[in-house]
Amino acid sequence: VCNKCIQVMKILNFEFNNFSKRSKLNLFPAGFKRENEDINKWINNDLFIPLYKCGLATSQSQYDDAIEEVTNGLDKADQIVKKRGFLAGEKLTESDIRLFVILLRFDEVYRVLFKANTRMVAKMPGLMDYMKDIYDVKGIAETCDMEKIKREFYGFYGARGTPYVVPRGRFIEL
Repeated sequence: VCNKCIQVMKILNFEFNNFSKRSKLNLFPAGFKRENEDINKWINNDLFIPLYKCGLATSQSQYDDAIEEVTNGLDKADQIVKKRGFLAGEKLTESDIRLFVILLRFDEVYRVLFKANTRMVAKMPGLMDYMKDIYDVKGIAETCDMEKIKREFYGFYGARGTPYVVPRGRFIEL
């Protein structure tokens, strides 16, 4: 068993094609390995980790440093997808799925729960177009249950053993 998302994605991408309805979908296309590794590094270091640092900050200076990184990471992602479409060019890759998941959760979860409130993905046209392109891929929309996502996050990060409140929010339909 493996719980590292990249390993799980590779296993599902390559080992289950005999069972898949979309066996030709390859999120790890040849020739994109190095570029995807670089993209994944900045998604992780400039967006994902800083998001959690915002949420777990125990001082104002920790939060201020982290939120600056998050803001810069979102701006960078917005600029890249405005120019290229997908992160590595014309093909949907695993890097796109990784960023999509962060963006999908951003306004409804990270912005509120982790105080990452300097940007709204819904107000960033490049990122919204990018999300719509991925959301429209057959089978993706069915995996985007915002109510479930919010229950899981707000339940996990709430005080243990106490009731938690899930903000209603306003999920933007893609």
